[in-house]
Amino acid sequence: MGSPQSIGPLSDCNQDQRYITIGEKDFIMETYPRFVRSVELSVSDQPHPYHEENSDIALKAWEEEVAKKPSLFNGLVMLDSAMNYQDDILEGTSHLVPYSTFLHWLQNPEGEGSHLFALGLIISKEGLPIVGRMADHTFNAGKCYSPSGSLDADDIVDGKIDLLANVERELGEETGLDLANAEIEAGFHMFKTNRNSIAVARCKFDLTAPEICAQINAFIASDPDAELSAVFAIEGKQNYDDNMSEYMVEILDWHFDQM
Repeated sequence: MGSPQSIGPLSDCNQDQRYITIGEKDFIMETYPRFVRSVELSVSDQPHPYHEENSDIALKAWEEEVAKKPSLFNGLVMLDSAMNYQDDILEGTSHLVPYSTFLHWLQNPEGEGSHLFALGLIISKEGLPIVGRMADHTFNAGKCYSPSGSLDADDIVDGKIDLLANVERELGEETGLDLANAEIEAGFHMFKTNRNSIAVARCKFDLTAPEICAQINAFIASDPDAELSAVFAIEGKQNYDDNMSEYMVEILDWHFDQM
């Protein structure tokens, strides 16, 4: 597989400031979307504190989930214990935990830790985003996202997480597209939810939206275990799907605001 190309950012971010009130004073917390030149996550060989405290109850809850969807797999994924912005660099510490622990953490708003994942936003020649619908056998069946997935051991290079390698892998597994054929914006645009930090990489292909969709849908049809059931182009804010998450809507809004 060839090396992906990099290009400069398409344009400056439209940024939204969030505030926290202490007493009678408002303090600016963080600004999103936030451009970072790089994300540097070191992988700790120590167990994540949340896993140490909740592994047994998490495994019991996992067994109930598997009873409903037997295809689920309790592999190892990354859960972060620290994250900090240093100018245009995001630094953090990650730990490998069973997916059962991660899922339990995700459903526990008071759980210690944070979760960062990369999202490859597929962009057609016309500038249209391509979004996929998750297949029925997946945990998030019916939900609509761009290709993404939790970071895992396959993304570790010399003790650190390689986010672009994760984007390349997820894109290939879910859509069959080769990231070597795309122009990738330099750096990442960070979005934030209460539980997740999303590192967005815009990946522009020299194909029209119908061409990309046809290619991916043919790939999906050839794989009985495909993670997606179909993909489709988003032609504007009026075409959003009701099954999109709030963060996916924010990402698409940001993209269309720059067109």
